[in-house]
Amino acid sequence: MHAEDFIVRLEAIIDDLVEKGLERPLYFACIAADGCTLPGKYGTDGRVVVTHPEQEELPLPINILFVDKRTRAQHVRFSPEGSS
Repeated sequence: MHAEDFIVRLEAIIDDLVEKGLERPLYFACIAADGCTLPGKYGTDGRVVVTHPEQEELPLPINILFVDKRTRAQHVRFSPEGSS
């Protein structure tokens, strides 16, 4: 998955998680199939801050663990079949 596409999908997932009750700030860790890791945060100001990946392509699947301010967690997986 191209890094720019990843960011677009990540922002859509974050919006969905907030709608479902997770509260900002959200902290997350992304792990791609090749072991590339990207930490990030969705702050109280509504900005997504993510470490820029070292490569332009992130191989699928990508697992993402989100944790909100109340320590509630949610796992999301980007795979060739879609998000789960």
